Amino acid sequence: MRRWLGIFTLCVLLVGVCSSPAWGAPEVKKIKIPPGQAKKLMFTDSIAAPWAAATLEKMAGLGIINGYPGHNKVLPDKPVTQLEALIMAMRLFEWPDGEVADRLDIAKSNGVPNWAWQSVAKALHFDILPADMKRFQPNKPATRAEIAELIANILNVTGNEKLAELWDDFTDWNIRFSDEWDIAERFRERVRLIARLGIMKGYPDCSFQPNKPVTRAEMAVLLDRLRSLFLEDEDSDYARVVGYIVYKDIDEDTGLIYIKTRQEIIKVDLEELDEISRRGQLLDEEEWDNLMLGDKVTLEKKEGLEKLNAVPSSNEVQINAYVEDINMRRKLLEVKTVEEGFVFTYPVNENIELEKYSDIVSEDIIIKITLRNGEIVAISFLTE
Repeated sequence: MRRWLGIFTLCVLLVGVCSSPAWGAPEVKKIKIPPGQAKKLMFTDSIAAPWAAATLEKMAGLGIINGYPGHNKVLPDKPVTQLEALIMAMRLFEWPDGEVADRLDIAKSNGVPNWAWQSVAKALHFDILPADMKRFQPNKPATRAEIAELIANILNVTGNEKLAELWDDFTDWNIRFSDEWDIAERFRERVRLIARLGIMKGYPDCSFQPNKPVTRAEMAVLLDRLRSLFLEDEDSDYARVVGYIVYKDIDEDTGLIYIKTRQEIIKVDLEELDEISRRGQLLDEEEWDNLMLGDKVTLEKKEGLEKLNAVPSSNEVQINAYVEDINMRRKLLEVKTVEEGFVFTYPVNENIELEKYSDIVSEDIIIKITLRNGEIVAISFLTE
């Protein structure tokens, strides 16, 4: 029942474009950054958020985010305000022209500065902001829940076929966070949608922290993820993902591996890659199974080619999950990842007593499993 409610909710969110037929739907900006321009856009303080520095520069090149005049600083750790977040998100798209005079009076309320009146009026027209603007406080730091709502409202206008494809790959709408009851009801479904799409993620303890302010660096990364739902990365010849293989489904008909990065688990279809290697040795299709659980992999796109290289690793990898099933005789544990909804089955180390987990099968209790070379070597509880 919950799955069908989720599908209904998703459909409601995505068909809202019909509410503004006269203007049509906006399109994501397709602007390429000229060679060398990214280097010119380097902010003097981007090193304060090294994990987001390149994205801040890209968003600046697209005109999405600006530095502060006269200082060449972006202040990456400064909380983004509700108005700044709205303006940044609106800049991501090419909005169709239309008359907004009937919304200007509302846009001028709540202390909105005059330079933002047109953008706010357009957001009101497309129902990105509520008509009465009662909850919109332009100078207040935007929380994670509020940003999730903002992005969901924009998807309401811009939703396309790719979103439906993403849904088809999803096995369970019930994405849950350890603090989901701290998420106000009006935000809850939108938070789940945005988490499902991979735009926003939970924290290592499986919390979402809905009331935590979003920084300018974080906002840049979120908007980059939103943009990637509609476009392949046309602004860069180079993209890179590093992680560990935590599951694989490889046979004569299938070539899938699942890579655990620092932030998420991604599914990779080997048939879509141009080059696959292990220890620098190229693998043909018959050799894909030589990719081993626990291998450290680098997935990169360079000069239009997508390449994957794997090397052996003994590093441990941790995954937050729910217990789906236990096979006592074969000592196997079937788990479902908390955020992505992937279902994996792993052998369990002989030193772990599986019996103590039999009472939590299919329950809303989160465990953290530690993997080494594809075997569960430790289990701990995140929620009681």
